[in-house]
Amino acid sequence: MKRSIACSSQIRICCEYIDSHPEDRLTLDLLAEKVGYTEHHLSRKFGLEMSCSITDYINKSKMERAKFMLINTKFSIQIISERLGFDSRSYFSYTFRKFTGETPSDYRKENQLI
Repeated sequence: MKRSIACSSQIRICCEYIDSHPEDRLTLDLLAEKVGYTEHHLSRKFGLEMSCSITDYINKSKMERAKFMLINTKFSIQIISERLGFDSRSYFSYTFRKFTGETPSDYRKENQLI
């Protein structure tokens, strides 16, 4: 994921943690603890430096991982949804479509290498 060069080291650490743990259940509390900020301060600073909410950034990271899994594995969409921590396949599909403009099935059909 692209990060602003002007980001503080704490926000870079937060982004790197999110990007390297897309299959974990990530919470504001956990991320704030990782960088030594309060939840409110991290949320505010993240929004200012990254121009998006932490939730949006987490979902973007998860959608990047989902795209990789759809192209490079034979996991079902249900399994991918579960591995990325979504409570239902329908919410995963909704989120995927919101970020990519297409359904997971259509994305897989158009891009699959296997």
